[in-house]
Amino acid sequence: MIEFVAGAALLAVLLSDIFRTVLLPRPTRHALRLAPVVAAVIAPAWLRAAGRLRSRDGRQTLRGSLGPMLLVLTFLMWLFGLFLAFGMMLHAFGDRLDPPATFADGVYYAASAFLTLGVAPATASGAARVIAVAAGLVGLATVTVLVTFILSVQNEITRREVLVLRTEVSAGRPPTGLALLETYARSGMVDQLAGTFRDWEEWAADVLHSHRSNPVLAHFRSADEDGEWLAVFGAVLDGATLLLATVEHKHHQDAVSAARLLLAMGGRTLGDIAEIFRLEPETEFAEPGAIAEDVRRGRAWLAECGYPLVADEEASIAKANELFARYQPQLAALCRQLRIPTARQLTEKNEPAAKPIIQGTKQS
Repeated sequence: MIEFVAGAALLAVLLSDIFRTVLLPRPTRHALRLAPVVAAVIAPAWLRAAGRLRSRDGRQTLRGSLGPMLLVLTFLMWLFGLFLAFGMMLHAFGDRLDPPATFADGVYYAASAFLTLGVAPATASGAARVIAVAAGLVGLATVTVLVTFILSVQNEITRREVLVLRTEVSAGRPPTGLALLETYARSGMVDQLAGTFRDWEEWAADVLHSHRSNPVLAHFRSADEDGEWLAVFGAVLDGATLLLATVEHKHHQDAVSAARLLLAMGGRTLGDIAEIFRLEPETEFAEPGAIAEDVRRGRAWLAECGYPLVADEEASIAKANELFARYQPQLAALCRQLRIPTARQLTEKNEPAAKPIIQGTKQS
């Protein structure tokens, strides 16, 4: 009876974890979750090992394999745990099997029923027959759900990365908000900034929903080491901040309104994901003097690009500091946790892929 109760308890815990991870479309707190525990144990050492590689491609390949490996490892642990749970329950009624089963036989018979292989040589009766049928039903449902879940994960990662790749062309590598604003100005598309900010607001809500329900998704990497999803997201938030803090609002009202909504949604997304990882915000994410100097350089460059600037420079600096404080501490903590490189400065200069093409087409 003790063995049967232990097996039933293990079964309940595992099915609850699968339900919360795969079927429940919302975050769950104060619950036993296998995937976050596995990630917390393996991810730090894995990322440290990847950081020691000299090859950029090698580093990104090793980092990129972490997310899929954690997902597959979690699935395997679920399956073997379910084999063990049903095996304990069958062994508890071993006298109802012909021939009588040892513990190893019970696990083998449970796995056979779970995977609907039908290779177990024993004949079950009474309660053992009920357990074997239950194992088959649970196995069929679990395998179906996990296969569907893998397809949904691929879809979510694809949705996340498409906008990242689109924006990386405009924001450069490493991505910066200043490069994003410059690219739109040089190409005569400043009026399209509002649409870009709205796309990223929707992206932030989508990422918050998916990554909060399944934190392992945060370990899925982007294709480029210096164009990771969090770095590009941070650059877009920086661009929205520079626009709100330095540019006259009346000339770009649609973009300003979209930037406000993006910063609100982006701050919540970063804060909630940081909370999942139990990360404290980076209190020293940037020195106030460094931000002031960055804003001054950004104002000069935006003026050269044709943006009408707010006349009061000190007011721009104060506004930028206020807006940065809403998301930069959480962004810095997440990038440190996931070993994602970002631009060293807000106004770090780079060469967006779109810049030569824009200049060439204008000359032609």
